[in-house]
Order: sequence, then structure tokens, then C-alpha cells
Amino acid sequence: MDESSMSSPPLHVIALGINKILSGIVTEAKEKYFDRDIQSKHNLVETLEDELGRFRVWSGNLGAFHESTSISSLEYRLRDGPKMKAGIITGLERLGDVAQRVNEIITGKRPNAFDPILDGAYQDVFPEQGSPLDELLMGLHSSISNLFSLSMLIRRDRPKGRRLDSRRFVSLDKTADITYVEDRFPKLRQTPWLAQRLGEAISYRREYIRYRQTHRQRLQSTTELSAPNDDTQTLATTFKEVNWNGDQNQSLFHENNVESSNKSYENQSVFSASTSHVSTGINSSELRVPDLSVMILDGIRLDYGQYIECPYCRTVQKPLDRHEWKKHVFQDLEPYVCLFENCSFKLFETRREWYEHETTFHGRHFSCRFCSTPNPDMYVTESEMVDHIKLKHAANMTELQIPLLLQACEQRNHTLDTSSCPFCPEWKADSNAETMKGYYHHISTHLQPLALASIPLVIDGLEIINEEETRRSEDLGFEERVAANIQDSSEMTNVMNFVMKPFREIQAKARMVISNLEKSNIGTRSIVALHQTNLALETEGRVALQTIEPLCVNLLHGLGPSFVDALTRNEEVATHRAVIHRSIWDFDYIDPGPSGVDTFITLQKRSNNALLGIMSALQNINAKFEEEKFDLQKLKIIESCFNSGSDSSGSYIHHVALLDGSMLCIHVSNSGEIHISHLTPDDATGGFSNDMTWDFEKIDAIQRSIRVPTTEFSIEIDGLWHGWMTTSHNTSISFIAKCVSVFYSYSGGRFPRLLRFAPDEMGQILGSKQREYFQQSMTIDN
Repeated sequence: MDESSMSSPPLHVIALGINKILSGIVTEAKEKYFDRDIQSKHNLVETLEDELGRFRVWSGNLGAFHESTSISSLEYRLRDGPKMKAGIITGLERLGDVAQRVNEIITGKRPNAFDPILDGAYQDVFPEQGSPLDELLMGLHSSISNLFSLSMLIRRDRPKGRRLDSRRFVSLDKTADITYVEDRFPKLRQTPWLAQRLGEAISYRREYIRYRQTHRQRLQSTTELSAPNDDTQTLATTFKEVNWNGDQNQSLFHENNVESSNKSYENQSVFSASTSHVSTGINSSELRVPDLSVMILDGIRLDYGQYIECPYCRTVQKPLDRHEWKKHVFQDLEPYVCLFENCSFKLFETRREWYEHETTFHGRHFSCRFCSTPNPDMYVTESEMVDHIKLKHAANMTELQIPLLLQACEQRNHTLDTSSCPFCPEWKADSNAETMKGYYHHISTHLQPLALASIPLVIDGLEIINEEETRRSEDLGFEERVAANIQDSSEMTNVMNFVMKPFREIQAKARMVISNLEKSNIGTRSIVALHQTNLALETEGRVALQTIEPLCVNLLHGLGPSFVDALTRNEEVATHRAVIHRSIWDFDYIDPGPSGVDTFITLQKRSNNALLGIMSALQNINAKFEEEKFDLQKLKIIESCFNSGSDSSGSYIHHVALLDGSMLCIHVSNSGEIHISHLTPDDATGGFSNDMTWDFEKIDAIQRSIRVPTTEFSIEIDGLWHGWMTTSHNTSISFIAKCVSVFYSYSGGRFPRLLRFAPDEMGQILGSKQREYFQQSMTIDN
């Protein structure tokens, strides 16, 4: 065990101490009001309560409040990971230090103002910095976010290969779920074994969710659980360090999901024991993943783009949008089930691995076409067929021909027709869908709702706000802009203007980009992109204009004379409120509806596609523009600084354009030394001249500015900080990533310290080397 871990108090002591400080801060803040640096007492208390809640979520998720003798404790979880434990201790100590300083300001022991002498010294570097409390609150948030990122490393996404104890699963009554499956898809009564498998899968998933809830309750509790000699307790996830040599200790994450079969959960109010399912809101037969933004878990409002605790698997996640959230939920539920009777019971996370299983193990076989025997042997897998080819036909073919031979020998076990779908009679094996992928995509639309049926209607601590009411409150601005009674031409004009607004904004942006490019006239690639954008504006724009008016007419006459009233009382229309209300181009919630709504949506999609065509062309032209601008800058830098003809001129590696028109350039000398130089424009030659050069090997750290805009960054070179601002956030991150990559290669595998970067930015900068950076930083800290 490392020295820092041995000298520090137990993890639960540190965590409980921080919880006490944060709780005291919230209590104290509710009774006080601070100076003009804090906008309002309400906002301050709300911020502090939010951070306290986030810390308690982190602690409860990992069992940080449990004593080290408990098998559910964070200490027990990290017993085989001394470096990770040291990282957690460091993170907690930093959080505790920030919390203590916040507490000193809140209680009045420290003024909420900077030292006037030091403040003047830093004024040139950070001219718009906030008050000390503002800075500390950001540090508080950042410290807790850092702990969340470490918890995701500890637990990963979810324990792989997790399986419930077979004894516990066999004892479940699955009759209700099997009946539900048969009632939902009557055709499955023709294949009772499949109905049973699907019903058992629902029971299995629900039991897993149930296990995660009870496991989380144990982790949340601070009641001591002494480590027993038997196996009747739930074990925490075990984290083991990665071995630098990549041997046996490599990335091992285990979770013992097995609990004693005689352990009863019937008296625990985790959720209702009856079979109940997540509803869409309007039509209970249509199941959907509840939107994250309408969930409140243990008093904390969940939302996208932040660390949250998944209400179902109770692991820490950070979904950026609804797509990522749905992906996580489905990966947890493992919605895909093998459709072949004699296959072992198995669930699949993704459609890809399920499809590969179905087609590789069941959907095809191989029969050698090159054997002279009238009845050649059949081979189930590719590897068996390859072994046969190499054994019997190696003299007649090369290694490169084997993939082609496999295709020739492959045979499908069954063909697809209109009766192939075991769920419904709606599968049409037409020319466009008569493929395995099309067939399995169709099947997946049946399996996903069945998986969602396993989500309980009630989970302790989880509140789902009425989604319709939420959308209603969020869309008040829309109703203020559009009159409630649309019955005459003037109201029609109002709606037309509202619906046309997104198109006109994009059209104006496109014309502005085109105008700027015409003036710059950089090169041929931009000219081609310019032509494509003009074409898109003419063609797609015409389509958009032609479809906007009938869209509005259909909206007014098809849905009723009162636009807002129709949206409010018509249930079928209310199903599509997110489409019509929140954003006229948002199709996340579209489902088939009555003909009037279908027509509206069809026209809406057509108009949206026209806008997407213009947006795609805009992205293309901007990309080409940036490419050529970068290439032109590179050419000028090389001509100005590296084509002097002298032996010491060196070679260009990379550069970034700064906001003031100067450049920051990485280059290598002829003797092999890497340098970073600041180049200023030379008006006389039209090129650049070297203003300042530093040794690249003396870079100690790279830091992102905490202020907006985030295009500003600083590099610590030989103990001194140097700050620059680029033209965009993406270019600054790209340049920093290049700096880190060059530094890593040049220094033999070392990294500069990276400060104040968000987790997603760290991912962009480090790529696949994130884990190596983390381990190296832990080693340095120790």
C-alpha cells in the first residue's frame, strides 16, 4: 500500500466529514445574504444544495459512507487498487479543502474578496475573474465532477457478464409475464417456447433492476456490515489496477451479483410486486424510455450533459442527449433474445451482437462446393469451414482467396417470406426488405417494447413528472407567439412567418457564408463547395418554400380552427406536441397517427429534409474553407520560417491561428530538438517572423481558461505561464491534442499536466491514452 493511503484517514471518515461540512454550509447559507458578488441568496442556496446532493449521490453509489470493515464499502471495493484509492483520497482531500474555504467565507471567517496586492498582479492575466466564492463554487463543482469521473473508471459502464443467481431466478413466478407477451403478440401462441423465453426475459430483467435497487439501498445506508465468513452478503464491485505490462491484472472489473437464495425481498418496498410497465403517457400499449429531463431521483432533478445516477441500474452515467440515454437504458435491459429454440437462454445488449449471433450460429451454414463427394459435410462456423479448406484444398488456392471461397460455400438456413415474423403478420418480404438485416431490424421493433415492459412502474425515490405538463409549461412561449384562434388570413400569415423562421435563418446564414467566401476566394475546393451550396439553396430551398404553405394549411384546417386548443384537447395531436411545439423540426417523438397528422408530418419531414440539405452543404463549405485557410497558413509559415536554405532552419510540425492574427507553431530543428514558437505577421513580406521560441521539452502543464470564451488556454514553460486565445474552441483543443501527442512521443511516454479541462475535452485531447495519463498522474502525485 502506498504511503499516502496509509497516512490518510479511512475513506468513510473523509467522506462523512465532507458531508458534514457541506450540510453545515447549506444550513448557514440559508440564514445569510452576501455581497454583490452573489446574485441572490436563493441562487446560492440552490447551488450549494445541488452540490451537496451530487456528493451524496456519488457517496451512496459507491458506499463511501460505509466503514472499511463493510463489504459494501468503497474501501473494500478498492482493496486491490491502491493507486485508484490514492486518487480517490486526493480527490476527496481537494474537495474537503475547497468545502472548508467555502465554509470560512459563508461563516464570515474569511472575506469574500481577493487580496488587493495579489489581485493586481493577476489582473492582466484574468481581468474578468469573479469573487473568491464564485471561484470556490466552480472548484466545488469541478471537484465533485472529478470524483464522478473516477467512479465511472471504477465501475465502468456496468459490470460485464453480470448474471443473477440461477437459484434465485428459477424461484420467480414468470406466468404473468408470459401471459403478457402472448396477449401483446397473439401470434406467439403458435411458438409457446418463444413466448416463454420472452416472458422469462422480462422477469429476469425486472429481477436484475430489483437487485440493483436493493444493492443501492445497502450502499446508501451507513449501517455497518461486518465482513462475514460466508457469502450471504452482497459484495461491492472490485476494482483491480491495470498492470503496465498488460498481463493478468489487465482491466479487471467484477461484481458479485449472487445473493443467498433464502434472502427475501418481498417485504422491501423497492417497487410494486405486480407486473407493471412504463407507459408513454397517451397510449399505454406503446412503451417508451422516459425522458431523462422529467425524472427526479432522490430529490435531484436529472438532465442531459451532467453526471447522474441511472434510476434503473444505479450506476453513474453522463448521457449527453436522449439518444445516449436510450442507448444506455437498452444496454442495461439487454432487449435482444435469440429466436432459435435450441439455443441457450441469452440476452444481448446491442442489435449488432444479436444479429451476428443469429446469423453466425443459426442463420447460415457452410457446405464445401469443391469436394467431389456427392454429399459434402456441413460446417456451422466460418472457422470450421476455413480449417476444412486449408486441410483439403490448400494446394489449389491462396490465403487471399479464402474470403471469396467462404462466400461461395455459405448457405442460408431459411428464406424469408411474409410469415417469417413470429410476432406479427405485418412483415413484408418485398424487394426492399428481403434481407437478413431488414428482417432483424423489424424483429427488434418488437423486442424493444418487451424489454421496456420489465421496467417497474414504481421505484423508490424516483418521480417522473407528467411529460405532457412539462412540455406544456416549456411551450408557453410558442403559444404567446401564435394566436389561439386562427381563422383569417392575417393569422395564417402569423403562422407562416413562425414556421418559416428556421428556414429563413438558415438561408440567411448560408448567403452570408457564400458572400464571405466570394470575397476571400481562397482556392478551388472552396469554389466547388460554394457551387454545391448555391445549388442546395436553389433546389432544396425551392422544395422547402413549396411545402411550407401546405404544411401550414394542413395544420390549420386538418387539426381544427383553434390551433392551440387543438393541441391541448386532441389526444392524437397531443402525442405529437413535441413535434409541433418544442421545435418545428424535432422528430424524436413521432409515431403513426391519424391521416391528418400523418399528412402534416410528411410535409414537415419534406421541409426538414430541404433544410438539412442546406445545413449539410453549409457544413461542407465551412470544412473546405477551414481546410484551405489552414493549408494557406501552413504554406506561408514554411516559406517564411523553414525555407531559408540554412542548415538550422528545421521542419514544420503543426500550428494554430490565434485571435490576433499571429500563429503558434510546433517545429523541429535539424538537430532533432522540438520547439514551440510564437510567429507574428510580417506586413512587408506577407509571411511571418519568429517573435519568441521555447524548448518544447520544458513544457510542464497546459491549462484551459475557466472563463468564457473557452478558446483561451495557457502553457507553463520552464515555470512561467504563457496565455493565448485561438479563433475557436475546436481549434484550441485540436492544437492542445497535437501538443500532447508530440510531447508524449518526444519525451518517451510522458504527459504534461492537463488542468481545468472537462471530461469530454480530456477525451478529445488524450484519445485512447486517457487511462495511461490517469495512471501516470497518480504515480506522480504519490
